[in-house]
Amino acid sequence: MLNPHALHTFNQIGADSTIEDAKAALGWIQKESVAVFKRSDCHRALHGRFPKGNRLVEALDVLRGWNAVEGPEKVKSPSNRSSQIYRVNPALIGFIERLDQLNKFIPRVAFQ
Repeated sequence: MLNPHALHTFNQIGADSTIEDAKAALGWIQKESVAVFKRSDCHRALHGRFPKGNRLVEALDVLRGWNAVEGPEKVKSPSNRSSQIYRVNPALIGFIERLDQLNKFIPRVAFQ
């Protein structure tokens, strides 16, 4: 998991749309309180932000780099349909709240 300084740094980057997409996916994970999710469920829930699946895959790759999720893992349903599932890092609970709290206590630095 990321340390508080790294969390703050990633939050400040903001200009990178993939980072913003990852934050949106992370927000959905937090809101749904899921330990495991199908990529298709996340895509369906965030279809306004991710009209194409490849942008969501890039966001989930960022979350993998942050050790927030693990996967994808291909699983087959009883009807023999394939799904991509991701497992959420158990340490993620409260991640977004900690990030919000961190932003309140660390002043923004203006770069010139």
